[in-house]
Amino acid sequence: MPAAATLVLCLAGGPLPEAALGEIRRAAETSGLPYRLVASEWRAAHREPPRGAGTPWHVLVTAKPMRGTDLAELSAFDDVVSLASDCWHDDLAFSLAWVGRVSQLAQRIQDEGIIGISEPVVELRKQMAHAILDRDASVLVVGETGTGKRVVAEALHHADDARAGHPFHCLDAGAVVPGLFGSELFGHVRGSFTGATESRPGAIRTAGEGTLLLDEVGELPTSLQASLLSVLQQRSYRAVGSDHEHLLKCRIVSATNRDLQQRVAACEFREDLKHRLSQIVLRVPPLRERREDLPMLANALIRRYRSVHPPQCAVEVLEYLQGLSLRGNVRELEAMLRYATVRASDAPTLRLTHLPRPRAMEAAPESNEDVEPLEQSLAVLRKTLVSRALQHAARDLPAADRTVQIAWAAERLQISARSVYNYLNGEARRS
Repeated sequence: MPAAATLVLCLAGGPLPEAALGEIRRAAETSGLPYRLVASEWRAAHREPPRGAGTPWHVLVTAKPMRGTDLAELSAFDDVVSLASDCWHDDLAFSLAWVGRVSQLAQRIQDEGIIGISEPVVELRKQMAHAILDRDASVLVVGETGTGKRVVAEALHHADDARAGHPFHCLDAGAVVPGLFGSELFGHVRGSFTGATESRPGAIRTAGEGTLLLDEVGELPTSLQASLLSVLQQRSYRAVGSDHEHLLKCRIVSATNRDLQQRVAACEFREDLKHRLSQIVLRVPPLRERREDLPMLANALIRRYRSVHPPQCAVEVLEYLQGLSLRGNVRELEAMLRYATVRASDAPTLRLTHLPRPRAMEAAPESNEDVEPLEQSLAVLRKTLVSRALQHAARDLPAADRTVQIAWAAERLQISARSVYNYLNGEARRS
């Protein structure tokens, strides 16, 4: 699934002159994205534009002068260009070139492992693309335990041409001994303290012009926060025991599963440091907010463990996993699938019996008395998933016929269209 399926140009305040339409089409073609023009009434701009598969970029092009109250209603659009401006040609070309660049970066970020078709993940890729374009801004990655914050930081690094050729270095801020934090972060020179028998570069020097990830930054003791703040403010640092000033060349990316604002309120985290670290905030969604991504995630994780002839997840396994709470998020899913892949050995398909206990016991009890309730629960899960996929298909492809919608739903569920037809035929016979 591409990071952006299309560019939607919403034309409001029309009708627009044919000459202007021609200019708009030419500008859209230079963006390198598939595009479509949508004529709409001005009041339609006050509603959020429809978000289809792949979450297209929506740009409002209007021939009507915009008042302040109008501008306040346009937050749903990615960009707004008014033909009332004398330089609208340049504005439109710049806006669409920017959209095209963000789209390309979002695709690269997807290739680096930030996969999924859910709206939160598509929005995350878009925000990461904006972060790459703002090259020196500090980035704060927030999310629950196990959501993949480090994966996001690494993808941000590798998708950035300016930094990908330089090191990616991680420092666990919560695990550093307080007395050694300065040495770990800035490095030290020989003889600067007892035990410093040789000079050593710190994490900032090691990262060079690449990326330094400060993991678990929310656990950093208050006594150590001032030194980190000083580096971010001055954009320079000194190794412990040295008088030589070094420039900060790497990008600082921080990650935490803690609410920093709550820690600020509890006087456990400096507010000025929070602002410095969070010039750009990337929120990694938990699995419960992106359940439609689980089949794609599961297959990607399985291929990581067995790159040659990887097994396929049986439909009942995917349905069962989507029904679990998975409070450990992707990390818990990864542990389950690693165990199942090893246990499956050379089997072409992962079954419920391959899952680790007690999951496998809950999903596939050996007692014959428990088989019927399990089959009933799986039937309910299948019904829910197929119904939801068909609802999304009808919403995102309103003009398509039923066959196309069924094929769309089957692709998202990673099952055959025949399975969807079988479900529909079964429902029809029951009614």
